[in-house]
Amino acid sequence: RQRQGPHVDRRRRNAEERLETGDRLAQQHFQAIDRTSPSRLGALQDRVEADLQIGRGAELIAELEALVAEYPLREGLRGQLMLALYRSGRQADALAAYRAARVALVEQLGIEPGPELRRLERAILDQDPQLDTRPLD
Repeated sequence: RQRQGPHVDRRRRNAEERLETGDRLAQQHFQAIDRTSPSRLGALQDRVEADLQIGRGAELIAELEALVAEYPLREGLRGQLMLALYRSGRQADALAAYRAARVALVEQLGIEPGPELRRLERAILDQDPQLDTRPLD
């Protein structure tokens, strides 16, 4: 085996140090991702959706109310709250949640709720039997 010069050893040590530094920076970066991370929020909404699908709506209401308070303009969270309330036998509260969503969107953004939230409100008003099994779109 040929002996490598000191400059090769130095480059190897420098590369190893950069890898270690990169690992530390990556670890710090992932630790810095906080509750407002879009990927975290998306994963949270996916988990809530799965819980809704297996009938845990009543157990989610307090959590969803807290999330809606934290993210008042997220229509997906508002819809999940409405569905959880409705599936818990609280149709009036589900409709009140829609009205609160509408007020927040109009006052803060000057827009009406999107078509999905409006369809959900209509389905709740109609007591659509598909709400008992239909996933949120």
